[in-house]
Amino acid sequence: MCSDNETLLEKEVDQDHVLSDSTWAEGVSKHVTALSETVQASLHQVTQGLNERAEVLADAGRRLKQEIETSLSEMREEQKAMMKDVVEERKLLRADVEKLEAEKESMKGVHTFQTGRVK
Repeated sequence: MCSDNETLLEKEVDQDHVLSDSTWAEGVSKHVTALSETVQASLHQVTQGLNERAEVLADAGRRLKQEIETSLSEMREEQKAMMKDVVEERKLLRADVEKLEAEKESMKGVHTFQTGRVK
C-alpha cells in the first residue's frame, strides 16, 4: 500500500510540475506577445517618421528643381538680350568700318594729289 501512496504522490508532484510549466509557458507567451506588439508599434512610428522626412525631402527637391529651371530660363533670356545687343553693336561697327573705308578711299585721291604718288 505504501507503494501505491508513493505512486499517487509522484503523480501529484508530476501534475504540479506540469501545471507550473504550462503556467510559466503561458506567462512567457504573454510577455513575448507584449514585446512583439511594442516592437511593431516602434517600427510603425519609425516608418511613419521616415516617410514624413522623405516627403519633406521630396518637396525640397521639387522646389530646388523649380528654382533651377527658373534661373536657367532667366539666364537664357538675358543671353538672348545680350546676343541682340552684340548683333546691333556689330552692325554699328560694320557701318563705322564702311564709313572709314569710304573716307580712306576719298582721302587716297587727296593724298595722291598732294604727294604725287599713288599708294
